[in-house]
Amino acid sequence: MEARAREVPEVVPYVPLADPRPDFIKSLPDLTTEDVSLDDNCPICLISFETILKEAAASALDVHAAISNPSNPKAAWYNGVTKLDRCGHVFCKQDLVEWIQGSHGSCPTCRDQFLTLAIEEGYESSDGGEYIPPSDDTMDADDIELDGEATSDSFTDDMDMSDWGQTSTASRAP
Repeated sequence: MEARAREVPEVVPYVPLADPRPDFIKSLPDLTTEDVSLDDNCPICLISFETILKEAAASALDVHAAISNPSNPKAAWYNGVTKLDRCGHVFCKQDLVEWIQGSHGSCPTCRDQFLTLAIEEGYESSDGGEYIPPSDDTMDADDIELDGEATSDSFTDDMDMSDWGQTSTASRAP
């Protein structure tokens, strides 16, 4: 019988896509006192928009901070009030930027997807924050050490069970 050559698929190297977050963050609108209700609060930090806009105006005067360190929270581009155009929800810019940089592409309020983020190689999807214990191969739950004493399902010493079930009259309450 003639052996057939097995066709091997071409291996395509993983090429990461450009991260869309920086461009999206730069495109966020800067809202003014005319654009928002000053009595409303940011739904993330609960600080009033009036306070946030006052702080943003004060930090805009600190040009040196904005130029010398673009990630500085006092930088003018990082402060203020902004909104997501798709759903219209309004946030302080600092909180929304931190939300987006934390790999969230949906509105913190309504979960409307405003940004598609590429899943990094080796990254498994998660709804966020759940604890995934290590593999069962690394630790057996029966061999966990508590207060310096190893616990196990198997007995290592023979126990004297001759008094089991007998109640001493001295230990009873009068």
